[in-house]
Amino acid sequence: MTFATWLQSLLDKNHLTQAAFSRAINVSRVCVSQWLSSDRGPSKPNQQALVKYFAKDCEETKTKLIVELFYIEPIKPKKTGN
Repeated sequence: MTFATWLQSLLDKNHLTQAAFSRAINVSRVCVSQWLSSDRGPSKPNQQALVKYFAKDCEETKTKLIVELFYIEPIKPKKTGN
């Protein structure tokens, strides 16, 4: 599973738009859009904010999200011209 697929499933499950989610974790909408298009992945602090937001103070959910993040395929840099 890719990060983009994983995040989209969380957004869908929680009935969140990209804009609402970006406001909730204090990142730009462009940033969330880049995550969902696999242009780039979130930084460690943004991963922590994401887990904290979706875990909602539930340690079991927090642990599950952290494990899922660990096993997600890394985002590969896109090739540019040349």
